[in-house]
Amino acid sequence: MHALSRAALLLAAVLAAGAEASCAAAEEEKPAPAGEEAKTPALSKEELDRLLLRGQRNLALHGLSLSGDHLFRAVLDFRAAFAGLPADADGDRRFDAAFSLAFALARADLPPDRKEAEEQLREAHKALQAAEAVHPEFPGLWIVSGMIREHLGDLPGAVQDLTRGLDSVETWKGLQPWQLYQLRLFGLLARGRAFLAPSSNRELLAEKDFLRAQAIAEEALKDPQAPPQGRLRRVVLTHLAAAKQKLDYYAEAEKILEFLLQDDPGNPAHPLNMAFVQARQFRFPEAIVWYRKAVDLDGRNPIPRLKIAYILLKHPEAGRPPDLDGASREGEVYRNLVGTEDAEYCCIRGELGRHRGKEAEAVAWYRKALALNPRCQTALLNVIQSLGRKAEPTAEERKELEALKERLQDATQDRSSGEGMESEKSDYTFC
Repeated sequence: MHALSRAALLLAAVLAAGAEASCAAAEEEKPAPAGEEAKTPALSKEELDRLLLRGQRNLALHGLSLSGDHLFRAVLDFRAAFAGLPADADGDRRFDAAFSLAFALARADLPPDRKEAEEQLREAHKALQAAEAVHPEFPGLWIVSGMIREHLGDLPGAVQDLTRGLDSVETWKGLQPWQLYQLRLFGLLARGRAFLAPSSNRELLAEKDFLRAQAIAEEALKDPQAPPQGRLRRVVLTHLAAAKQKLDYYAEAEKILEFLLQDDPGNPAHPLNMAFVQARQFRFPEAIVWYRKAVDLDGRNPIPRLKIAYILLKHPEAGRPPDLDGASREGEVYRNLVGTEDAEYCCIRGELGRHRGKEAEAVAWYRKALALNPRCQTALLNVIQSLGRKAEPTAEERKELEALKERLQDATQDRSSGEGMESEKSDYTFC
């Protein structure tokens, strides 16, 4: 089955269920929304060539700088070229317009709005289908298909498609050097991110891909057109630091992050990632310092607030009790930022109630957490303990206790496959 045929089925299935983004790199500008293609008049051959040439120039510059402006302009030109293809356009021009649009949209970050994100992926998929209809043997199709699938959260499928494309694209004749460079670079970054998925246990493969991407990027930065203050090196190094952290190569991760903090001091991803590295080493006071620096740079991100609340409750400084008031403040800010009482927030409230001796209130919050996330470890353990302390539990309570124990066992038993909670390093959140 062709990459695009599978992707068509995937769009309907995965977008209905929703997918999470998974990259610590800095944000980019989102592409402009699609226009009404039916009303687009056909272009002349000269107009089409002008759009394709200008789009390719902006895409080439984006590959050297990762500038959102260049990518934005490239998407506009390729979209106009694809929508305005004249009826007598030859196959190469049709392919260039369609594939270039699909690649640029797959390269772009997804908009935060779900409907806009779905529309971007549908547009990319439609363009990729059109390109496949012209040159179905081109290995770059698999790379773009894999990039789309990584966006969608189908990580095994992304790895499969990206590997097939990457294994073939370097021997494909007819690509310009900048085109081969971008397909390899962004394909490796996408596959490496897929390898870093929780519980995949493929961190070494991710590190290998990111190291290859780093070598490719460093070579590209020798290009005279490469801007001295571009984001390319920073983004690749951010990916590499994430792989080092997952592999417990903490000294190497810290060294990379120290460079990034100096080179890119306004980016909140770097102190946040440094906080992750410190927490992994049980250096919780240092982790809180870095989480607060991330908050200073981006007060809209709820993740640092959740992490701080967890540490204040679960890992207070030696000889000190949990900081209930501090955790409560962070928890309320977290709730306001996410806009709902999610399972993590419910666990914060449950922990606060437990520490304050209000068991009934605590259990009510833990139960609410389980209603939102049936595999939430903190909530499972505390409800089990509460039921287990009852001197004379009812038959219904005994039945529930056994069911919860079985659920906890199911969540932790398969460590070898990487699916259980205990197979993963603690992420310092409640669920």
